[in-house]
Amino acid sequence: MSDFTCSCSCLMKHDLERSVDKLSFMKENWPSFANIESVDQLSKAELQCSLCLLNIVIDGLSKDEFSCPNKELIHLVIMYVYIQERFDLCEIKELHTKLVMVPVKKRKKWLSKS
Repeated sequence: MSDFTCSCSCLMKHDLERSVDKLSFMKENWPSFANIESVDQLSKAELQCSLCLLNIVIDGLSKDEFSCPNKELIHLVIMYVYIQERFDLCEIKELHTKLVMVPVKKRKKWLSKS
């Protein structure tokens, strides 16, 4: 899960890293934790932040820094995968928009470089 790196240093990330009970911290401070449907309304930046926070929790679990019930672990992984898919979809939409906006002559040059 550590493929996603977040170089940002926001207060929530800092507080989560210092938290003893990371799972409780996420439940209390991250509104999307209990409701996967709310992820659909997140912006690309919010999705990126969510992935960063989930990555911290899942990495901590994989390193046995703390533990949680299997049901919670499954929920975390499902959330991570779903949010990653939404984030990827946002990136694809951005690329599509850029491609559509580029004039045809530039598009041909751009495609021939690939």
